[in-house]
Amino acid sequence: MMSPRALLARMGERFKLLAGNGGRRDRQSTLRADWSWDLLAPAEHAALAQLSVFENGFTLAAAEAVLDLSDCDDAPWVVDALNSLVDKSFVRTRGADRYDLLVSIQAYADEHLRTEGRYAGSGTAALRGAQARHGACASRAGKGLHASLSLAPGPTTSPMAAGQRPLCSPSMKTLLIVYHSMTDGTRQMAAAAAAGAGCEAATVQVRLLRAIDAGPADLLAADAYLFATPENLASMSGLMKDFFDRSYYAALDRVNGRPYAAMICAGSDGRNAARQIERIATGWRLKAVADALIVCTQAQTAEQILRTKRIGPEDLARCEELGSALAAGLSLGVF
Repeated sequence: MMSPRALLARMGERFKLLAGNGGRRDRQSTLRADWSWDLLAPAEHAALAQLSVFENGFTLAAAEAVLDLSDCDDAPWVVDALNSLVDKSFVRTRGADRYDLLVSIQAYADEHLRTEGRYAGSGTAALRGAQARHGACASRAGKGLHASLSLAPGPTTSPMAAGQRPLCSPSMKTLLIVYHSMTDGTRQMAAAAAAGAGCEAATVQVRLLRAIDAGPADLLAADAYLFATPENLASMSGLMKDFFDRSYYAALDRVNGRPYAAMICAGSDGRNAARQIERIATGWRLKAVADALIVCTQAQTAEQILRTKRIGPEDLARCEELGSALAAGLSLGVF
């Protein structure tokens, strides 16, 4: 028998552990054997695989926005496929109109989604399609423009119209915004993003921390991240790198799959700093939910570079929209 410490160290190989139980082939001993999977109908295969794109659970309305069962013969309604998966213990109910998958089942279903030949239509195209619909769902929620997602219009607020209900039941999440700023530009961008995220204050807590004040405990306690840094000499700022250096190994393998985005305040480029953050996020196995938002101040001379920056209203609006979208995605459970 493996010790708890050894089991934790090998959680990434969960299917090998499940399969290594004396060669048994029943449902309790292994998901890898595909025993239970083979009992599902073709439409249930497609539905379960596509549900793996949800990281923090989902509601029926969110499932209906993401699942595409049109390639299945006699395709059922999404609600019928979902209820069947609940009855067969592949999907759990988590209160009124709220569902999720066990971590092992989610990873198992994700493998089927992305692998050719696991069910009719599985493979790269199916994965990209499900991710695209998932991303569109999050984007519509963030902008508050799509009635089917039960959000009232408005660029920075999301009041509920009479008779409407949100995609997910209230469950407080945490968005962590970490920034460093030498000449105030990045601070303004981070503050705008935090203001935008405030539209989901009922369900999302926003923590805005300077890089020097943030550490591993803050990362582990958050559900999503927004990293904001200046680009200095074609690199992220020193104190932002210090934050990542102090936090990297403490968070390794403990934040897998959580969503993140990045903002860069640069003189003329910003892409090198964005790539540095992307490499660190890849090591942590975070999931990028937006392209890096780069604001170029066009500061080129020493005097311009050292001068206090003023970020324009259009760029601040972009930052605010990114914060709003991140918070909405957390609130709706689509990340």
